[in-house]
Amino acid sequence: MNKFDLIVIGAGAGGMMAAITASKNGKKVLILEKLPQVGVKLKATGGGRCNLSNTLNNEEFMQSFGKNGTFMRDALSVFNHKNLIEFFNQLNVDVHAPDGFHIFPLTHNANTIVQALYKELLKNNIQIITKQHVKHILIQNHIIKGVQTTDQSYYSKSVIVATGGSGYS
Repeated sequence: MNKFDLIVIGAGAGGMMAAITASKNGKKVLILEKLPQVGVKLKATGGGRCNLSNTLNNEEFMQSFGKNGTFMRDALSVFNHKNLIEFFNQLNVDVHAPDGFHIFPLTHNANTIVQALYKELLKNNIQIITKQHVKHILIQNHIIKGVQTTDQSYYSKSVIVATGGSGYS
């Protein structure tokens, strides 16, 4: 019952998108979120308008983070702002860049994104447990076995930590 192909820690945009992608690839997925609902920090992005990304090419985007920006090279080679737009279009969310740079949902409302992601989680039978504080990643003989929350243990050989930054506390 507590065994999954993938456990995602964090139900922000990245965590939900990772869970959706894994589920579409046939994985049984669990999302654990410490807050009472999914997408809380996402609702604050872009002043509530949900600034999803920008239109910079990969090299320019990495340069905007200084010399350490190259850490994103591998990730951006697989999933860049064009892939992000396509992802949301597949969820029937239209996006645009009204200033030619910042990418927003056409509604300019973060709830549009949160609701689309949540609807897709439900559609893909992804189990979501909120109010779960993950205390430890369970590792035995250098192999991931799952996670331990305040309440119980969940088991999986694959764990994604998608807890984001400290924008919300």
